[in-house]
Parts: sequence; structure tokens; C-alpha cells
Amino acid sequence: MPQCEHYEVCDLDALEDTDEELCILHSQNPTKDKHAFKEALEAHRKRKGENFRFFVFPVIADFSHAKWTKSEKGALVLTGATFTQKADFRAVTFTKGADFQAAIFTQKADFSSATFAEEAVFYKATFTEEADFNSATFTKAAYFISVTFTKGADFNRTTFTQKTYFRDSTFKGKTVFAPGAPLPQIFSETEVDFSMITLEPPDVLIFQDADLRKITFRGTDLRKAEMTNVDWPEIVWPKKMPKGFGWLRSKRFGVYDEDSLQKGRTHSFPHIERLYRELKQNYEDRRDYDRAGDFHYGEKEMRRKSPKTLARHWFPVWIYWWASGYGERCLRPLFWFVGLLLLSTFGYLYWGLEPKGSSSRMVMTNGWDCLKSVHYSLRVMILLKPDDLVPVGFGKFMNTVQSVFGPVLIGLFALALRQRLKR
Repeated sequence: MPQCEHYEVCDLDALEDTDEELCILHSQNPTKDKHAFKEALEAHRKRKGENFRFFVFPVIADFSHAKWTKSEKGALVLTGATFTQKADFRAVTFTKGADFQAAIFTQKADFSSATFAEEAVFYKATFTEEADFNSATFTKAAYFISVTFTKGADFNRTTFTQKTYFRDSTFKGKTVFAPGAPLPQIFSETEVDFSMITLEPPDVLIFQDADLRKITFRGTDLRKAEMTNVDWPEIVWPKKMPKGFGWLRSKRFGVYDEDSLQKGRTHSFPHIERLYRELKQNYEDRRDYDRAGDFHYGEKEMRRKSPKTLARHWFPVWIYWWASGYGERCLRPLFWFVGLLLLSTFGYLYWGLEPKGSSSRMVMTNGWDCLKSVHYSLRVMILLKPDDLVPVGFGKFMNTVQSVFGPVLIGLFALALRQRLKR
């Protein structure tokens, strides 16, 4: 009888009457005897320890308990599992899912090139040494909730196709999420929950070529996380505009926490504001001022929209947004400057503008008078204090308004322009 192709792993002969030349542990036949697989697995663990390389599990692989039993559904159940040796799951296929709930890996856990055809559960698992998921494939949801990665984890070339949860987990060592050539991005079009993550130290998390458009980060300190060539969701406001006016909408990059925020979830605003503030610091430290500007805008937006913001704090923020987009939109103060200029010019012509020492007023129907009024209005706004023309009646009030707000708008324009030029 021929030996199994992976004899160095299992020390078993190949199954009879098959063309695979594989044993019961490695056979890819979906109808293979589950009871025989269980017996072979128990015997293998006694002889070879935690080496499961290339195994194909025909039922749910339940490593969440210490004793192997058979559930009502036929799943192999291991209660209270503690892996005292290296857990070698390289290239293993979990056809019906895997449950490593509360499992403790005292040595390296190697899941490289493993395939999880159904849900993968690692809830409250502890990886004392490195966790290697390089080139692993998660076809269904993956649950890494409240997991401790003591020496870090390798998620290079890992494929996530459905929602994945890392919520409340702790990363104490370098952890890399990267696609690796020729894959374009990791997390492509996939929802991932990275909320409430603990990073010790704060620079252990690395994202390279990652699609973060559907990633939740609320409560995770990202000030030192490395993010190289990542995509953030585009925040569009307002979301609906009349046909033909779409170009008037404001667009910026933000976080999925804001983009997916449901109406009425006002308690989330302070959390997202903090997230934006930490991301702003991250990108400023890396001198990526364009993205830092977007996150600065998002930070102020959350403060303006939050019902917890006191009125005395909310009003200045609202004025800052209205006038210059929090110092990030250089065209906005220029627009208001031109608007105030034209409105004031009309006001002078309407209420009265006279040459000094003359009672003859400027006339709207006279083109030259209009030009002289515009010139006067411009000089007032840039504090040149023109005295060749004198406003009449309510025009004096208009003169005061221009003298106050003209320089302010110029300052806001200069600030926003500086933000753009330094990038």
C-alpha cells in the first residue's frame, strides 16, 4: 500500500480505492469517513503532537476545549485547548469552519496558507508567541475578538472576503497587514472592525496597501500606526444635490466610522472626533499635510455636529466652518470676500456715495460711477482708508462692516492658502 504524500507529517498509508495517494487526515474527499478521521486525529496528536500540516478537516474543527468529543452535529470538540508545542496549521483546510475560542498558544501558531471555508472563531484566544497568518484565506467571517497577540502577528498576503472582527484585541508586537504582490490591496471591499484595539507600544500596527474604506477604528489610538498607500472613504456633503449641481458638493477623505454613521447616533461624535484628531497627528508627523487637512476638517465637523458641544464653543466653530471650511478651503473666504465686495458696492450706490466736498451722488446707471464705487469698496476692505468718496446714511454702517470683515476674510484666505502651499 503506498504511503501518503505527506507521510513525513502523518506516518500513514494512503487510502485504498482512491487516486489521491492521501491518508484519511489529508484526503480532500468531502465524503471521507468522519469517524475514521476523528480516530486518526486523536492517534496523530499522541504520536506527532500539534503538527496538522496539510490536514483537511471534514467537520467543524473545534479547538475551544480540552477533551475530544463528538457533538450532536458530528463536530470534533476539543474543550479547553492549550497548545504547549508549536501549533502547525500550515496549508490546513477547514471545510466546515474552525473554533479556537479561548485557546492558548504557548509556542508559535502557524496558520500560513490555511483556508477557512466557513467561519473562523478565535474569540479570547491568546497567542503567547508569534501568530503567522501569512497567505491564509478567510472565505467567511473571521472573529478575532478580545484576542491577545503577545509577540505580534503576520497578516501579509492574507485574504479577507467577508466581515472580520478584531474588536477589543491587544497587539503587543509588530503586526503587519499587507497584500503582497500581485494582490492590489488587503481588506479590498471588506468590512473590518478594529475598534477599541489596545496597542502596546502604539507603533506596532502597520497597514500597507490597505483598503480602509470600510474599516471601523473607533476607540483605537492610531497616532503612531504606520499607514502606507492606504485608501480612506470619501465623505461627500451634501449627499444629494439637484441634477447639474453636483460640482458644488464638498468632498474630503474621512473614516468609515463617520461615513457609516446612522442618523441619530449622536453619542458617537466625540469618539469619532478623537479618532480624527489622532489621525491628524499621525499624518502631520509623517508630513502628509493633504490627508492631515482632511482629518482636521473631520475633527471640527464632529465637534460642530455634536449636541454635547456647548453653545459658546459651537458658535465659533460654526463661523470657522462657514467662513473657510476650518481653514482648509481657500476658495470659501475668497467667495465671501467677493460677495461682500459686490453687496457693499450695491449698498453704497443705493444709500448714497458722494465725492468729497460734493453733494452729487454716484448713480447705478452710470458705468463709470459703478467702477469707482467698486474701487472704493475694495480699498475699504483692505484698510486703505479712502477719503476721496464719502458714504451717506446707512452706507456708513456698510463701511464699518467692510472694515471689520474684509481683513478677517483676507486672513482666512491666507491661512487656507498657506495650508495648501506647505503641502
